[in-house]
Amino acid sequence: MISINVTSRHYNLSLDLKYKITVIRGNSGRGKSIFFNAVLFPQRGRYKITVSDGFTLIPLIETTYRDSFDSGSTKEKRIYITDDDDFVFTKEFAEYVKVNTKDMFVIINRFEKRDIKSLGGLPFCYDAVLRWKCSGINHWTEPYYNYDSDFVFNKFDVVLIEDRKSGYSFFENLIGKNSILSLDGKDNLETKVTNMLDFLVGKKICLLVDLSAFGCCFESLYNLIKRFKLCVYLNPNYLSFEYMLLRSNMFKFSLNDVSLV
Repeated sequence: MISINVTSRHYNLSLDLKYKITVIRGNSGRGKSIFFNAVLFPQRGRYKITVSDGFTLIPLIETTYRDSFDSGSTKEKRIYITDDDDFVFTKEFAEYVKVNTKDMFVIINRFEKRDIKSLGGLPFCYDAVLRWKCSGINHWTEPYYNYDSDFVFNKFDVVLIEDRKSGYSFFENLIGKNSILSLDGKDNLETKVTNMLDFLVGKKICLLVDLSAFGCCFESLYNLIKRFKLCVYLNPNYLSFEYMLLRSNMFKFSLNDVSLV
């Protein structure tokens, strides 16, 4: 967890970052632009900014963001911050974020021109989407989606899985063909679930998707869950099929037992 604190006589902000990519959304008047300008021009408002774990805050703007990327040293740990800029929706930006393994990104956007699905090239978790909150001079964030899936069933009626390849084959053999349905990719989730509503309403549903990259699609599912009162369980520990296999250590070996010669 990385903590950012911004303080001045007229503005206080506490922001905790759990993931590589954090998306913060909300309406005007919540202090988003004040935070960005505090990072961009800290001397103007006499802001005191502290960041844990040795990270440096780097504001990105349309005209200079490529130079900011190119100037990053190999040792400096950076948190890049954007405020309502369209370049975050580009393939170029998404490719840079994917290959960057040491830095973090905070994307601030009102999503008035484009919806959050337009960030589909960026892999971020659904609970990495936050909203701004404020009371007087104090500002903070909270989860944007107020969804509680902590309920546990002894048995699910149906399992929805993101892919139709290796993950689908694995779970088909594990739980049986009659209990599993494929979404054919997260981009098809809204269409697939909508087409299956007559079957899904009233069922106990387990959803297995790549949660680490599901943030751009979760809003569609969230709206369907609320509208049709779907009973959907999301396992927060299932980040992806590949991650599950790596964590399972199915071959039961230690790297200490492997010869590298």
